[in-house]
Amino acid sequence: MTVPSGYPPSGSGGPQWQQVPQSPAQAPTGYAPPPQPGYPQAPPPQGGYPAAPPPRRSPKVGAWIARIVGILVVIGIAVAWGVLRDHGHSGDKSYDTMNTAKVGDCVALSGSTFDVKVAKISCGDPATMYKVGAVSDGSGACPGPDYESVTTSGGHRNTKICLELNVQQGDCVNIDKLSASSKKVDCATAAGAGSSIGTANYIKIDRVIDGTTTRTACGADYTENDTIVYLQPNPRVLCLVSPEDN
Repeated sequence: MTVPSGYPPSGSGGPQWQQVPQSPAQAPTGYAPPPQPGYPQAPPPQGGYPAAPPPRRSPKVGAWIARIVGILVVIGIAVAWGVLRDHGHSGDKSYDTMNTAKVGDCVALSGSTFDVKVAKISCGDPATMYKVGAVSDGSGACPGPDYESVTTSGGHRNTKICLELNVQQGDCVNIDKLSASSKKVDCATAAGAGSSIGTANYIKIDRVIDGTTTRTACGADYTENDTIVYLQPNPRVLCLVSPEDN
């Protein structure tokens, strides 16, 4: 019989439930004996508890994915203050790219978080990391919290472009928290490096679910920190895992 929680195990010297010889005065068979003095009565035996489902991935994954998603937001905030602030004038290539960007365009970012360069690039290029999801004036908000944003400032016109990751199922990405030049990487290399190394962080796109903005579409074992949601132009949910997960 399993000893209820809080009671000493067998052989520890504490009171144990034991079968006693039957006599006319004893309780009918099948009933627990009365409690011993000084010890609380044990509760009646309960049914078995279902076993917890095995974790899908290591507990650390949610934490570092939370940092990565946070990095996306921080980059957007930092860039809003830094990008093109000293170069925001007509004739600057990045400034012109920003002011002519359209939803669906693909762009390449380079430089550091505080000195971002923006250039249009073919969406068919496997190295293309970002696609424009929305365009607004500099004070506008992106459609959701999971977009990266780049904002011009200091010129005659301020523009914000909201970017989504241009990725497919199975892609692995190095999201560098000190640089705007995140890039796709070989998943075996990323898995060998672990979830983070130096200033770089790695994620794997486990699934891409189009046509929905519901985070739970990834499954019950995915948390808010394990998903990225894009609302427009095409609703899409990215389900994230560690590159070490197969």
